[in-house]
Amino acid sequence: MIGVLTLAASLVACSGQDKTASVPETSYSENTEAVDRIPESNTDTPEKSTEAPNQIPESNTDTPEESIESTETGSETSEMNTAPSSNAGEQEPKAIDAKPLFEAAAANGEEKIIIPEYAYYEADRIVLYIEKGAVVPQDMILRVQEIMAAEEKLWQMSFDPTPFCETTGLLEFFFGDAFDGIGYREDKVNLLILHDEHDGALECAEINELLLFDESFDSQQNSPETVYHEFGHVLREHQSPCLGQILEEGVGVYTQWQMSKHFQTPCWGMLQYLGSNNELSLFDSAALQADPEKMFREVNLAPRSQEQFHYQYGIRLVTFLQEEYGNDAIKRISEEAAKKTFSEEDNDTIIAILKSATSEDVFERFAAWEQTGWPKHEEEIVESLRPYGY
Repeated sequence: MIGVLTLAASLVACSGQDKTASVPETSYSENTEAVDRIPESNTDTPEKSTEAPNQIPESNTDTPEESIESTETGSETSEMNTAPSSNAGEQEPKAIDAKPLFEAAAANGEEKIIIPEYAYYEADRIVLYIEKGAVVPQDMILRVQEIMAAEEKLWQMSFDPTPFCETTGLLEFFFGDAFDGIGYREDKVNLLILHDEHDGALECAEINELLLFDESFDSQQNSPETVYHEFGHVLREHQSPCLGQILEEGVGVYTQWQMSKHFQTPCWGMLQYLGSNNELSLFDSAALQADPEKMFREVNLAPRSQEQFHYQYGIRLVTFLQEEYGNDAIKRISEEAAKKTFSEEDNDTIIAILKSATSEDVFERFAAWEQTGWPKHEEEIVESLRPYGY
């Protein structure tokens, strides 16, 4: 069991986004074109506070039943296969195998599945750990795999396991011993699905683990931008040690923006990144112009707050890097970072890595671009939301 303070300090990739917008149901398989590298724009649900919760949720130690009787429609299912994963040793898992549930729902034409017990589903490159009572789409695995493939194409990086894919304890912390006998998988992405936002939990990503709410996959009620965002964190953090709040959150926001364009879903969260004349703006452009490197150092070490300056600085910086230094800029930065050992608070090393992969005058060039380059994207963001009633 990971300590409460340790976990609270480790939640560096939480999105905390407002997902109240109603959007039409989206097909995740229709658009398979390569993602545009240069933002043309779409927009997300506005992000709200990303502060860690005041109360870290206690582990859920409820022991699930060993059998399952029905899907959402009440149809009976066959015996569940409860064989543990290859790395689980001889211990019998407590959770049930959800694969027969998904197969039965697909055969019966059911769009959603109510998970009656703690359940897991192991697929190619990903394992789902699903809380009892969660409501998930029947095609959830397909959606997730399509998102992963599109993000790999965007960033020219891979979700394949690396030496950086160590556990941070999210599975045990949120589910207790419900998945004993299955456990964390270093060789696959670990996706935890909670039924709702109970116990102060926040949707977040930590290296090789994601915690998401089932409602984030309800395309009839919400834009899936949080899903895009958190998978973006996992992909980036597969490549090297954490690059600090600015670059990591910049990658997360840029990913949700570009994936929203790719899958043709609204990206309402981008509204908060408009300029200072917009009532939602939270960015201090004057401070950036005064000394962009100093602002980077200060914001990178700032505590999470309502202002979310690391998101604001990050989306502008990452967009600039992708446009001015090539579509593989973040990949090159990650490759440089993988050669070093450092902490996310080591500004000197992070800045040295950034300059090595780009140029010595990267901050000066960024400040100049922010005045002319970012406003063009603001116009695109607004126009992209017109069809959704903005």
